[in-house]
Amino acid sequence: MPTGYEVCWEFFLVTAGNMEEIPRLLGLPRSTVTLTPIPSGGRFHIVVPQRTPLFARVWRVLSWPFTMRTAARELKDAHETLSERYLELEDARTKLDRQATQLRTAHSVNDLVQRDLDLARTLDTVAKALVDEAGFVWAEITLRVTERNETRTARTASFGAADHDLPLDRVLEARGGEVIGDLRVSPKPGSRREDSEELLAFIVPTLAMALQNALSYQALADYRSGLE
Repeated sequence: MPTGYEVCWEFFLVTAGNMEEIPRLLGLPRSTVTLTPIPSGGRFHIVVPQRTPLFARVWRVLSWPFTMRTAARELKDAHETLSERYLELEDARTKLDRQATQLRTAHSVNDLVQRDLDLARTLDTVAKALVDEAGFVWAEITLRVTERNETRTARTASFGAADHDLPLDRVLEARGGEVIGDLRVSPKPGSRREDSEELLAFIVPTLAMALQNALSYQALADYRSGLE
């Protein structure tokens, strides 16, 4: 009690009894209360029983199947969500790997074909690079030449296995839409045809540009020879 107030011990005793009975309002057994006198008052030491009330225990038993069912449903939903996210991440990783392969292949092929502008060597280099760098088992590139409104096959270069599956065909177009050649490649056995088509579509513009550069260089060389 604050200084100046008289201690009423009976008040502390009644309060201790109330402390003992309060847990019963919650369905628990009586608490254990120890009252110790101290200067200007008393100290309560209260131990509240931890036993679960009967009603709560009965309710837990009755609701357990529903609770477990709800928990199982939540776990199932969480697992499905995580599985979907995992598949999305795997798909994204696969796309990134495929794009990295395309960029690396296009760079390697472009680096090889730009080293030499001789037309015959360029055709051979392109065919070989498609097998060694792009991963096809067979490649064939054909050069078209148009003279007097007639298109004919000028040169052909091929590289790779003689036995191969049905090839993929692509037309090589120069700037302005002029067709300057044809490309045929055969994917590796067991590879996804969609991946091969996507890779081919990615590197065909590079090959067409390299072939056009070689044709321009050849035309310039022929012109210089004619002048000489």
